[in-house]
Amino acid sequence: MNKKRLERFNVFLRIVLVLLNLFLILHVVSGDAPRQTPADPNSDIDSDSLTSSLASGSPLDGVTVGVVSSSYDGKELVIPPDTYVSVVDRVVKVDSVSSLKTKSASGSNIEGLTMNTDGSWSARSGDSVRIPKAEASNVRDVSAFPERVSARSGTLMFGGSMFSDVEDLIIVHRGGTPLSVSFVMTKSDVYIVRNPLSSGSIKSALEIVDTDSDGLSDDFEKMNYLDPLKKDSDGDGLTDYDEVAIYPTDATRYNTFTGITGVTNDYQFIQWLSTHRDSAGGDIGKAIISLGLLNGSIARDSDG
Repeated sequence: MNKKRLERFNVFLRIVLVLLNLFLILHVVSGDAPRQTPADPNSDIDSDSLTSSLASGSPLDGVTVGVVSSSYDGKELVIPPDTYVSVVDRVVKVDSVSSLKTKSASGSNIEGLTMNTDGSWSARSGDSVRIPKAEASNVRDVSAFPERVSARSGTLMFGGSMFSDVEDLIIVHRGGTPLSVSFVMTKSDVYIVRNPLSSGSIKSALEIVDTDSDGLSDDFEKMNYLDPLKKDSDGDGLTDYDEVAIYPTDATRYNTFTGITGVTNDYQFIQWLSTHRDSAGGDIGKAIISLGLLNGSIARDSDG
């Protein structure tokens, strides 16, 4: 008898589980299933509450009431009404920002912003990102740090010229003055490029084509005895752009600095240089001093 009751109970339990599963399936299909949402906003955010949170480090979670404008520690934010904002450990996350200014860069109509305490920030997209002497518009996946701005795609305005629909944009700068600019062109076009050494009256029309996508035009590579079909013409492990614009090595030589134990090519030299700045002697030591590499900045001599 007990055995029959146990079997009936098991059958009943299986029926209940089947009905429960059917209920959950219907609940999901009908669109009423629970959704993951941000924590319920605990406050209405105005300019004073946002500035206070940034100053004190207290967490904040809410929706803006009216236009919120906040200025704190070199950072300026203007946020439109009804925008979700959270602040955790003084890291600000905002769905949408009308305008933004930090020590790293300025921006307008920024979407999906994350801003750190040092003023560096990243975003999903934006109408523009600016440093004093360069600007990119219609940017996607943009990041701004104190001496570097990058974007997955956008239109670059720099040195009196505009380069549309570029990808993998990187601007390395110091105090807003670009030290190097690199990007990949997605189309061939004719650009008017101003000579930066002229008074502005001398211009030349150049068809800029970069077949190997190394950041150097085919014409430039041909004029400097590089291979326009190879990113690394001399096969030393550094791209042609790296050796022309960044490192103190020769893009046409596999091993620019000979006589260093354990160094057989320029890539190994850069690795060696990063650990021997203070101890290098002779001509290499003089080169490190003259190129200003003792401070850790491995960059090409700006006056050639």
